[in-house]
Amino acid sequence: MGVVRPSTRWFGVGHSTASDAGDACAEATASAIGGRDAAILLVFTSRDQGLAAMAEAARAGVGPNTEVVGCSTFGEFAPSGLVSNGVVAVALGGSGVSVRTAVYRNAAGRQREAGTEVAETVGSTGRPHEVLVMIPDGALGRHHEIIRGAYSIVGAGIPMAGGCAADLSYVKTHQFYGDHSRVDVLSGSVVAALIGSDGPIGVGMAHGWRPYGEPMSLTSSEETRIYEFDHQPALDVYLRRIGRDASIANDVEAMKELTLSYPLGLARRSGEDIRIIYFVDPADRSMVCFADVHQGALAWLMETDRESLINSGQQSCSQAVSSLNGTQPIGVIAFNCGVRKKMLEDGVSEEIARIVEPAQGAPVAGFYSMGEIARIRGARGMHHLTSVSLAFG
Repeated sequence: MGVVRPSTRWFGVGHSTASDAGDACAEATASAIGGRDAAILLVFTSRDQGLAAMAEAARAGVGPNTEVVGCSTFGEFAPSGLVSNGVVAVALGGSGVSVRTAVYRNAAGRQREAGTEVAETVGSTGRPHEVLVMIPDGALGRHHEIIRGAYSIVGAGIPMAGGCAADLSYVKTHQFYGDHSRVDVLSGSVVAALIGSDGPIGVGMAHGWRPYGEPMSLTSSEETRIYEFDHQPALDVYLRRIGRDASIANDVEAMKELTLSYPLGLARRSGEDIRIIYFVDPADRSMVCFADVHQGALAWLMETDRESLINSGQQSCSQAVSSLNGTQPIGVIAFNCGVRKKMLEDGVSEEIARIVEPAQGAPVAGFYSMGEIARIRGARGMHHLTSVSLAFG
């Protein structure tokens, strides 16, 4: 006997690598929706051209009750594996699903206000199970403030999941937002969708990194900048811990490779939270991370290996499916770090195959992002180098 799926909720995935951007989005959208009335369509693309044509194709391909959100990516994947230079569409619908969306435009410098406003705008679907899916522009920075703003409204009762829009140029990312009447291509915004369901919703996350060496105390830090570890200049302590000469700090590319290989792990009750160091200042010996680093926190240098990275994707999906408490999954959306994709190289296909395994035959699709969102408990929910899974039962 096959797996029994809920009749009031459905989840569809489509993808295309057609040469014309509009045709690719149209094909992916039609495949995901399958002639049904969707509550939401999510569009992910690694193309940097033809975005307006994609937005028009998405608008034309949905019904009057469908909300459209999405973004540019470092790459996306469907149940069949990695999709290169293409489009992936995910649709969710049925009488047991409701969706409310919101957007905050021009969010630079107003990250917390953006998170607060989109959470206020989406309000409630009235369904017994809800998740707030957030897709901020990856180039905004201070994404942790967006999560804090949203948390101040939704509180502990509603989990969050999502990923930051990305782009292969690392310069400008894009987002999709709209419905059957109009879909806009945006930058610098925060897009949010509150998905409500009569069935359970599960969030999972795992990163596959482990502590390297002894712990350090963040004795001086502010926002995303670390000034001191153990009352000593942060950069000096970092380089000494990994046995590198201080002169490497003047080599931008060498430092970039080094900090990706040895990110920081901040102590949390559920394990270490990864922080990528993206800038070092040789003048004041400070280090700047993509997300917040709290003074007084305990931190480690982190390390990983190919097998641990690949396995963590599977662990993330397993956690999300297990959170459905025995209900069969109808589909999973995965938000995965673009740096993980770069590190794995020829191991990406294997990672995707393992992410799919725990879904029990349900479709799995997602994209590689510039930062991952998973808030299951507490106000913190911004992650990096992490695999996040969102499962629907």
